[in-house]
Amino acid sequence: MSSYQISSETIAQIKLLEGFRPRATPLGDGRWAVGYGHVASTQRTSIVTRAQADLLLRYDLNVISEALSGLIYTPLNSNQIDGLGSFIYNVGLEAFATSDVLRLINAGALLEAASAMEAWCHATVGGRSQEVDGLIRRRAMEKALFLKPEGGWVPVPSRLVVPYADPPCLSHDSTVAETETDPVPPRHQPENIGETPDAPVDVVEVVAAMAVDPAAEASPEAVLTPSQPTEAMPDPDVIFPATSSVARRAVQAKSRAKSRAKSGRNPVAVQMSVSRILLYGLIAAAGVASIGAAISLGLETPPLEAARPEFVARLWTMTIVGLSALAFAIAQLMGMINPKG
Repeated sequence: MSSYQISSETIAQIKLLEGFRPRATPLGDGRWAVGYGHVASTQRTSIVTRAQADLLLRYDLNVISEALSGLIYTPLNSNQIDGLGSFIYNVGLEAFATSDVLRLINAGALLEAASAMEAWCHATVGGRSQEVDGLIRRRAMEKALFLKPEGGWVPVPSRLVVPYADPPCLSHDSTVAETETDPVPPRHQPENIGETPDAPVDVVEVVAAMAVDPAAEASPEAVLTPSQPTEAMPDPDVIFPATSSVARRAVQAKSRAKSRAKSGRNPVAVQMSVSRILLYGLIAAAGVASIGAAISLGLETPPLEAARPEFVARLWTMTIVGLSALAFAIAQLMGMINPKG
């Protein structure tokens, strides 16, 4: 028995990806598929049950497992074998034997081999080759399974590990201890930080210094000095800003919030501008004048004249315009007196 055996979980996944065909279905190249994608012995009149389709699928996967023993020279784990089994079952043994995926695997470049699977997402549709969304999703699943370590995923905390510009070929033997203690690459380390470059930099001190002295941003060596151990813990709410102006605004906002909390008062911010108040006052006055003119005109006009449709329409227009202007002005003034947030 070949050592490259496909797991039952991957067999179930292949069934979901292929779908069940009780009757033979044409593939477009003269061949027929039945069951869960069985092609080798399928004819136009082939009919199978689900149990028979399961046996045919396992037979095809056994053929793939035996072929892998003679094609692959690099040791693979069970997840890599499962990912390859699903990939080969879809593209075929002949295509895999001449593919870059096999060449890269035998060269020991397993990460590159997994990425090479993504190129196999084209199919002939309507007489022309094009990318198929179903194949793109299947290649993504097979790539993720191929790269999944047997012992679980390797933690790569983004705040502890600085990636290289050109990622090296990493193996699955990395451990959490190695990941956490890997030094920052030299080209990413700041220069002229102090006599002890390995000492941690206190981010809170950097923020405070930038807020007090705007020129500190231009001379980082005067600010980014190793911190000394103190009893006070850094404030968890402080976030390292991008510029000194952002730092100043953050510190000022925080100090105002603390002063309001100590005083126990929560005053309503009044955002008033004389020019805006005058503008909205004029709009409100115009609205009141329009409404008053409409009422006065309606009372002074003789009954016969007031009954004309044109006159009634004019009165209603003046009234609606006046009410709209008055409502707009009142809403704007109320928003200035009691703003949100």
